Amino acid sequence: MTNTRRQDEQRFFTQGHYEIHEGESYTATLFDETMGDGELITLTFKTPNTNKHIHMLVDWSSKAGGHLQLCEGATWGRLTGGVTSIFNHRRQNPGTSGLLENISQTAFNGNMLLGDTPQSLVNTLVVFSEWLFGTANKGGGARRGIAELILQKDTQYAISVVADGASNAASMTLHWYEHGLFDKVTS
Repeated sequence: MTNTRRQDEQRFFTQGHYEIHEGESYTATLFDETMGDGELITLTFKTPNTNKHIHMLVDWSSKAGGHLQLCEGATWGRLTGGVTSIFNHRRQNPGTSGLLENISQTAFNGNMLLGDTPQSLVNTLVVFSEWLFGTANKGGGARRGIAELILQKDTQYAISVVADGASNAASMTLHWYEHGLFDKVTS
C-alpha cells in the first residue's frame, strides 16, 4: 500500500470523529418490543438542500428474522407514531442537524426530530438492504453499520426494519455526520 493511499484512508476514518468535535455528528433510535410478522418500524426525513451531505450508518437488531431497507424518494401520509428525537454527539454546546421532518404535514422543518411510523408509505425505491434470518424466537441478532451511505441532498427517505417472523422485536439506531461531499480533513 502506498503512503498516499494510507494517508487517504486515515483521513476517511478520522472524518466521523472530527465531526463529533465540530458538533456535526448525530444519532436517533427507534424500537418496538412487540412486532408481528410483516410489521415494521420506520424513521422518515428529508435531507437538506445545502452543501452539507448526510453521511449515515445504521445499526439494527431483530429478535427473530428481519430485514433493513433504506428507501429513497419515499412519500407518506400522516405519522401515527409521532416523532423521534435527534441527539448531537457533542453534548457541550451541541449543534442542530440539517435533517428535516414534516410532522405538520404541510412543510419540512428542522426541529431535531425525525418522523416515525408513517401511514401510506409509497413511491419508495429500496437502495440499500440487509437481512437477518431466523424464525419465532430462534435466530435474529444485531448488525452494526459498516457501510457509510452518503445520501442525496433534498431527497425524502424512509428507513425501516421489517419483522420477518412472529413474536418479534426490533430496534434501529441511525448515526450520521453532516459534511461536504468532497471535503477532506487536512492533517
